[in-house]
Amino acid sequence: MSRSLSNYMLYLLVQCPNMLATELSGTRYTDTRIHLHRLLFIRNTPKEAENNIPMDKLDALSFPKAQVKAFFYELLQSPSTNILKEIGEQEEEKSALLDGCRLAMSLQSLETQDGWSNDKKWEMISELWVEMLMYAASHSGWKEHADALARGGELLTHVCLLMAHLGLSKQCPPARRDQLDDFLETVVYI
Repeated sequence: MSRSLSNYMLYLLVQCPNMLATELSGTRYTDTRIHLHRLLFIRNTPKEAENNIPMDKLDALSFPKAQVKAFFYELLQSPSTNILKEIGEQEEEKSALLDGCRLAMSLQSLETQDGWSNDKKWEMISELWVEMLMYAASHSGWKEHADALARGGELLTHVCLLMAHLGLSKQCPPARRDQLDDFLETVVYI
């Protein structure tokens, strides 16, 4: 379920950004994508060719899936190497790449350092994706949901309608939210 919700939320971000609240669909995704393209281009291009392509054209480039996977694998295996330095402090504010790497490393360390079982880790990840889906559903506009229903509807629209029917105006009950907040503070800021 975690992977399906993750893929669906990315689909919304890329294909249907108007379905998401502006703080979810803003320019951070675009900045991160351009930043990733820049890093992949620089890492896989001879030094003499680096300056031959304008930076604004990087977004149109595509990279083989294997090349992207290898980049992230290397990044997660050796986080303190030059790759993180390549991300740079200047890009850190606009790009979510460094935050994503830190979160991935924290999640990987749950099993080894904190003794979590793999099942417990994935259960927590699933709960977070459900919460994010509920947040997105409760913070998006009704006009966008109506437009989506005219095309057959999105899962997000059905979640929003179900939440409205059940009287859920928030994405997560307060007691559960406190538990998740406590957990996120320990995981993200380790």
